[in-house]
Order: sequence, then structure tokens, then C-alpha cells
Amino acid sequence: MTLLTWLLVGSFCGLLAGLIMRRGKERKLRLNMLAGIVGAVAAGIIFAPKFGIEIVNQKSFSFASMLVGLGGAIILLTTIYLYRQFSHKTA
Repeated sequence: MTLLTWLLVGSFCGLLAGLIMRRGKERKLRLNMLAGIVGAVAAGIIFAPKFGIEIVNQKSFSFASMLVGLGGAIILLTTIYLYRQFSHKTA
């Protein structure tokens, strides 16, 4: 159940992050969803304990855990986009 929850929450966070960054049409939705999953998991592992937020796999879904996942997805998507822009300029 928790793996499915991570996948759903991460995918949703990735889609939201793509819409917030206005990059949803330029990039594939799969990239946004995958980055959302990875970003949500990484942010949940790294940032949630520092802020005292329970994460999704602790069987307590909250708005705060969703915000942590969304933040992780935005950070990861921004990193990916900046890397791609930088690599295209140097090539």
C-alpha cells in the first residue's frame, strides 16, 4: 500500500510541479511524473524529519507531506531543466 501511495503522490506532485513551472507542455509528462516520484521520495527522506513532518510511508497522509513532496519535485525538475539548458549551450 505504501509503495502505491508513494507512486500516486509522487506522480501528482510531478504533474503539479510541471504546471507550476509551466514546463508541462515542453517536456513529456512521464519525465514530470518520474521526477515527482523521485523528488517526493527524496524530500520525504531528507527534509521531512528535519521539519518534524510525518511522511507518507508512516501511514499518515497530510497536506504538509504533500507540500514536502511537491517541493522535492520542483527542486528536482528545476535541476533537470537547468542541466539540460546548460548542456545544450556547451555542446
